[in-house]
Amino acid sequence: MVLPARRLFLVFLDAVQRVAIGHRLTAFAFHDDIAAGTVSMVEHNDFTTTIRLILRGRVDGALGNRR
Repeated sequence: MVLPARRLFLVFLDAVQRVAIGHRLTAFAFHDDIAAGTVSMVEHNDFTTTIRLILRGRVDGALGNRR
């Protein structure tokens, strides 16, 4: 999930620097970048907090689960 204004900016995964992720999820798409230190991951227990981080522009995108 990304803000509509940032959608074109984030077409390339290279543009992502901070990703919010739900608790117990794995960011497979960013695994190598996280290991290299070019992407940082912010983990939260509830999806509401993740949405707030996106809306405030504190992360570039989020990975979540519909459950």
